Amino acid sequence: MKKYLLAAISSLALGASGALWAADATITISGGSNPGSTTYTLNSMQLDASGNVTLSVTAVGGGGGGTPTPTQKTLTVIQPTGGTISLSGVTLNGSTATATCTTGEDCPTVTATLTMSSGYNAGNWSGLCSGSAASTCTFTLNNSGSLSASTSQAGGGGGGTPANCPAAPAGTALTQTNAFVAAYPQVTVVPMTPASIASYRVTTANTSNILSSKVDVTRTAGMDPGKYVVVSDCPGSTAPVNANAKCAWAVADSRQNLVYTVTGNNMNTYKNQYCVVEQGGKEYFINVFNTDAAGNTTCAAGKCTFYLSIN
Repeated sequence: MKKYLLAAISSLALGASGALWAADATITISGGSNPGSTTYTLNSMQLDASGNVTLSVTAVGGGGGGTPTPTQKTLTVIQPTGGTISLSGVTLNGSTATATCTTGEDCPTVTATLTMSSGYNAGNWSGLCSGSAASTCTFTLNNSGSLSASTSQAGGGGGGTPANCPAAPAGTALTQTNAFVAAYPQVTVVPMTPASIASYRVTTANTSNILSSKVDVTRTAGMDPGKYVVVSDCPGSTAPVNANAKCAWAVADSRQNLVYTVTGNNMNTYKNQYCVVEQGGKEYFINVFNTDAAGNTTCAAGKCTFYLSIN
């Protein structure tokens, strides 16, 4: 039980009998301290002969002590190709860091630092650091979330853009390279604006076997539906790698598409059924747009998050 003295009360209205000047007022709060609440319920009011007013109130949501229950917050770090993300404020174990706290002052302040390898350039942060273009980012771990950054190879026609491609459109975030037929980590993408483009560089395997990969794009809970996915030769491009192949598709809530990696002689056999790309270490880009097939914007700012996985 706590008491707070209010010395600034000048008068107290008592029904229709007029105003009575009060010397001091004391508020008694029962139910414990609730730092997350500033709303109280009035239980009783007393006035003594000296004009002192005592109010008894209960903090709303006090819950038998009112202290919020600490919960575990998990930070998932997706390391980019050509760079390393390190953390201070929490300990990174593998790809995750945790903290047990409520929300607010007792949750840790985390500083993420992106260190680039030789031959790579830093892009933009995504996830809890979304929107930051600096090499470091600081935030409070109030809620669970993910953290990653885009990178690009230096040189090669515009900082990671192949020499035979035009410069990637403004707002294109180019992320890590993986073999097309290898398991690609599920990535949470938070484009900075609805006009942003998420571009994933993938490389086909050096093999003569016919292989397939499943590209899965799924809207996360509470986000606006609608994405457009294109497998292209260039980052940020809406031009599919093969106009006759199924290399561009619209996504409402969730959509999977098969991409076949084959040798040149077999491309015509499969290109009308699947998205067909060539084997032999060739580089392609999976470009995800916040639009429909007609180019209409499908998400509002802050409502564009989706998952992408390749396996």
